[in-house]
Amino acid sequence: AQRADGKMVRIPGSTATMRVRNTPQDPEEGVVESTIDDLKLFPNPATDRFRLHLNGSDVMTGVEIISLSGNLLHAESGLDAEQHSIDISDLPSGMYVVRVTTGTSVLTQKLQIVR
Repeated sequence: AQRADGKMVRIPGSTATMRVRNTPQDPEEGVVESTIDDLKLFPNPATDRFRLHLNGSDVMTGVEIISLSGNLLHAESGLDAEQHSIDISDLPSGMYVVRVTTGTSVLTQKLQIVR
């Protein structure tokens, strides 16, 4: 997962959603909270489309789909939504990371695409 300041946080073997937030007292040090309920991604595995649902008071401002090798494959910005649907029919089968940006945090989840 990538912190809001751009630094990476390694999560070996985890499938949990990660919330990464900088504290106002020290913007260089991030606070990492693992929560499964903050972001729902379904269906997973997906074939042609998946939906995101953000729980809580935050809204999505951006969504990225990143390959496991680190390549940015899809990006949307300027969002202001608690729910969002993404067409993935142009992506091949495999594992990906979906990164959702909100006003206060960055959430990531793994996505599996199967054909």
